[in-house]
Amino acid sequence: MSFLFWLSIALWLVSLLCYAVILSGNERLDRADRGESASTFFDVLNGGPGYARSLKYLYRTLVLSAIGALATGALYLLFGV
Repeated sequence: MSFLFWLSIALWLVSLLCYAVILSGNERLDRADRGESASTFFDVLNGGPGYARSLKYLYRTLVLSAIGALATGALYLLFGV
């Protein structure tokens, strides 16, 4: 049952990483609109032709990993303790 615990932790980390990438991309776009330097650590969201597609996949990954983390955490609490 320890597997459910670590799976839940891993899914939370995936969702946090997706959230950080989304925020970083939005900040980069805001800086580019203001004419400031737009370089950031995460250059995934660049406002190019694939912007909407990558954003859609990031949001989908964020939501599904958070739901999966909640579900596996609940299963761990129900059956693992």
